[in-house]
Amino acid sequence: MASAKILIVDDEALLRQLCRRILSPFGYQFLEAGNGAEALDAVARDAPDLVLLDLMMPQVNGYEVCKRLKQDPRTRLLPILAMTSLDQLRDKLEAIKVGANGFLVKPFEAAELITSVQSLLALKQFTDHTLGLQLRITLLLADPTEAAHVIPEALRIIGESLDWDLAVYWRADAHAGALHFGESWRAAGPLADFEEACRRIVLAGPEGLPGRCWIEGRPLWASDLFGEGDDPRVKENVRHPPRGALAVPVRSGDRTLGILEVVSQRPQVPDETLLKALATAGLQIGQFLDLKISRERLERSRLELEQIAKIAAHQMQEPLRLVTSYVQLLERKSQGLLGADGEEYVRYAVDGAAWMKTIVSKLLVYLEAGQDKDSLGAADSAKALERALGVLRKDIRDIGAEVTCGSLPKVRADFAELGEVFRHLLSNALTFRRSVPVRIDVSAKPEGNEWIFSVRDNGMGIPSEYHERIFELFQRLHPPGTYPGIGAGLALCRKIVESHGGRIWLESEPGQGSCFHFSLSAAPDAEPRSAAKTRES
Repeated sequence: MASAKILIVDDEALLRQLCRRILSPFGYQFLEAGNGAEALDAVARDAPDLVLLDLMMPQVNGYEVCKRLKQDPRTRLLPILAMTSLDQLRDKLEAIKVGANGFLVKPFEAAELITSVQSLLALKQFTDHTLGLQLRITLLLADPTEAAHVIPEALRIIGESLDWDLAVYWRADAHAGALHFGESWRAAGPLADFEEACRRIVLAGPEGLPGRCWIEGRPLWASDLFGEGDDPRVKENVRHPPRGALAVPVRSGDRTLGILEVVSQRPQVPDETLLKALATAGLQIGQFLDLKISRERLERSRLELEQIAKIAAHQMQEPLRLVTSYVQLLERKSQGLLGADGEEYVRYAVDGAAWMKTIVSKLLVYLEAGQDKDSLGAADSAKALERALGVLRKDIRDIGAEVTCGSLPKVRADFAELGEVFRHLLSNALTFRRSVPVRIDVSAKPEGNEWIFSVRDNGMGIPSEYHERIFELFQRLHPPGTYPGIGAGLALCRKIVESHGGRIWLESEPGQGSCFHFSLSAAPDAEPRSAAKTRES
């Protein structure tokens, strides 16, 4: 760290001048403070890389300065080299106790000061690199927008954080017992031909540093990669062969998904701490990739099952139509011929066929909902509610219900499907009512970049243990025939809302009513407008 910034803290100006003269040939920048208070201000203002701190000063002494800096999360890792003319064990122990990273007894030799400063600066540089690496990898994996680019971004972060020249990800093929080139990142430099050799080569078994890392299942270091006789890349006659290299497994549980290899054009001294830091990054990436693979498999399975269900439901429609038609024909033709029991059996068959036809029809609606949401426009929720109220107008009038609403916004949604959400939530409130005048209120409020819609009623209410179950397909809380419907409406609402990137949930108290909430993204530059204020009989 030739351009490192060093703060020299001592109440003696001659000592500060001496330190500057000894360290000036190494290109450091210097700050000075004559007492502890000035030192704390300088650290806060100028953020030095190292503090040379005299322990015995008037007012705020060096022990107190060191203690405060080490207790502050912003300066906890700042290296402090303590200086004192007291050569007592208790003074050294006290300095270490308050967090000093090194100790010099005055008067000290120039070489002693130089070596101590260089060692602490090298430690800080390494700490900054390794902590920065782990933090940047963690932030990368936490960002859902980067899920498709995790490996190339991770390679870039690793290469830049360590200041090495090339980073390669090798995919492990357990069936073939080989490593295949996956992705790479390269700094501007002479390793382009070596990177190209990596692209062409398949490493079989224990070949090369990545192969040995895979077989042994642990991080490995090579001071001179081209001293590895079993590495097939040695035979590629690359013009600028790399030297230092390290490799770590990318693991999830007991499975190795791949190998991270980082290469330098310079020989590198083995460093176990660096290997451990990179091994942690490999473990983080492995767990992320394993989860990503599992999610992709689950999504493929879901899409396949949904496609099978669609095909089956479509194929069942025609046979069900025929069965329903002929059973109804049998019912008409057999009147007065089969006796009371026979006619009852036929009615059961007619009702069963009609029920099955309804289930298949609702299943198709459910399966086809929430598709093609890549290019949604601005949907006027006030108009969508008006459409739903129009469909339910007769039920509202027959029941004598009152539906009120405030100003509703435009949201990023499919207009027709938003209307279906309103229709099912309103229908639910009209169906599960108490023996009091039905009151339903629809409202919306902004929350961040979303709108939270609420459909509140004064109906029967739903016990808390059923708040999740009611959103599942074909789930009913009452025996068949007690209320109309087959238990598909709320499941359809959830699928539509979630396909738009929102969520739906319920607040309810039995005997008092329910309030269904759902969220949708706000449409850009859209102002709320009022729907019809009241609909009643």
